[in-house]
Amino acid sequence: MVNISSKKAYRTKRKVREAIKGCAMEQYERLWDYAATSFLAGCRSIIGLDGCFLKSPFGGQLLAALGRDGNDNMFPIAIAIELITHIGRGNVGPYIFISDKQKGLVHAIEELFLGVEHRFCLKHLLENFKAKFKDSELRELFWATVSTTIVDDFKRALTALEIAQLQNGENLTTAAWLKRLSYHLWSRAHYGIAVKTDISVNNLNESFNNYISKARDEPIVTLFEFFRRKVMQRLTLKRQGMEKYGGKFCPNIIEKLAKSVQKSKHCIAVFDGIDSFEVDGFNRTSVVNLQHRSCSCGAFQLTGISCVHAIFAIQSMRMKVENYVDEFYSKEAYLRAYAYSIGAVPSKEHWIDSGMQLLNPPFVKKKPGRPKKLRRRGPDEPRDPQRASKKALTLYCKRCLKAGHNRRT
Repeated sequence: MVNISSKKAYRTKRKVREAIKGCAMEQYERLWDYAATSFLAGCRSIIGLDGCFLKSPFGGQLLAALGRDGNDNMFPIAIAIELITHIGRGNVGPYIFISDKQKGLVHAIEELFLGVEHRFCLKHLLENFKAKFKDSELRELFWATVSTTIVDDFKRALTALEIAQLQNGENLTTAAWLKRLSYHLWSRAHYGIAVKTDISVNNLNESFNNYISKARDEPIVTLFEFFRRKVMQRLTLKRQGMEKYGGKFCPNIIEKLAKSVQKSKHCIAVFDGIDSFEVDGFNRTSVVNLQHRSCSCGAFQLTGISCVHAIFAIQSMRMKVENYVDEFYSKEAYLRAYAYSIGAVPSKEHWIDSGMQLLNPPFVKKKPGRPKKLRRRGPDEPRDPQRASKKALTLYCKRCLKAGHNRRT
């Protein structure tokens, strides 16, 4: 029953929010103290890099590096600037970075992480492709080129792409546009086999951005605390869940194998008497070498999981398919990744005094209008991904059962 102005109501709301979430200015000042108060064995050697915009009054970006565990699930590694601290600098061994085709990252990774492989997310590459080339036939040829695991098939698909769009003046053709990029950045046929993965999309990083979306408009320390607690709970739950699991390999991998076993029933194998098999199936003959764990289709050595040709060869020798799955996917490797824990952090009254100079938040020029909260969607992205689109469906009338109109019209 109190009559107050709208400005007083806004000021009251701001003060209550600061009392609950914390003051953004004060949290920047004590960021060094928070950092002073505040793990990778068994994690797959593949790292997705991505960033998302923060929605606090001072804006900024949260940069994240994510790996995959043995069950092909999300494994948070680092946020902001901590990546080199965790995996080292220079020649750090067989790692793979996946990014959203940022040009600067190609040179940065080459400079900071010598000898590691870098891949582009094919989904983001396709978005750039569609912005330049509108023909749907070219998109099908694009996928045929980038997704094949066989070098000869890659060459044929690239030639078909060159034939489909001939040179027109100085305009760049689709094939020429792709050739400007190194093949190992976007072609599965040219991926390395050291890390045993054919992953070529950065969807886990997109999932992570959604995972922390509730805290993206919070002050900086509140954001870090939200992230730290989420990861702390995740590490514990994942470890406890896998300790109860009785299999040797992770359940998602076993499920993939079961599907491939069903497909392998359509194959026929001939043994050469030494160590190789000729396997006929799916309109091609593939050569499988079980001793080297390789197949001419490229999938076996690329992923570390037996392809359909290898599975038929293994079963024809009366051996277990699980014996030819890479150790990356084992329960033991999974538990090594989640063997670590994140320590508890007390309230700010008990933080260590770092003695560092107080930080000031970045200067942000406030733009006119209401700040945007929703993510910018792609041109082909549905507004509601959970709901099937009726755009391409034929409309039928429930009264006369004829096409082209509904009962109302």
